[in-house]
Amino acid sequence: MRAAEALRREGLAGSLTLVGAETHWPPFDRPPLSKQVLSGAWPEDKARLRVAEDLAAVLLLGVRAVALDTTAKVVVLDDDQALPYDGLVIATGATPRSLPGAVTLRSIDDSRHLTSVLTAGCRPSWGGPGVQTRVGVVGAGVLGGAVGAPARGVG
Repeated sequence: MRAAEALRREGLAGSLTLVGAETHWPPFDRPPLSKQVLSGAWPEDKARLRVAEDLAAVLLLGVRAVALDTTAKVVVLDDDQALPYDGLVIATGATPRSLPGAVTLRSIDDSRHLTSVLTAGCRPSWGGPGVQTRVGVVGAGVLGGAVGAPARGVG
């Protein structure tokens, strides 16, 4: 979305198509998921970015780019749709390393799941009622601290 905003700001008047694998959430700002949304300070909707209509863009959700033909200037999606392009921005983001039994925080659904785990006090695999739940945060950076603070806040 930030790249699309910049293109429009710089004067791109042509067609603009945004492709995203998320199936039911329009583009959203990830940092608030671990801070404001997880702590309950913000409703989920506040983390959403500008809607595609604001940018006169087509938003294709639930599909992934799986092939790129730079000679023909075509991006192929996993539903076999071929998107021609004049200019292309590839903004894939990063994929977190997953650990067995761990909860990752990459989407609004992940934030919902983590919130339910934290507010429930424990997950069955972590212990039963009355058992003190311990939460380990892998990653001591900004995101790790941002997840740790709400976890501590709910006890």
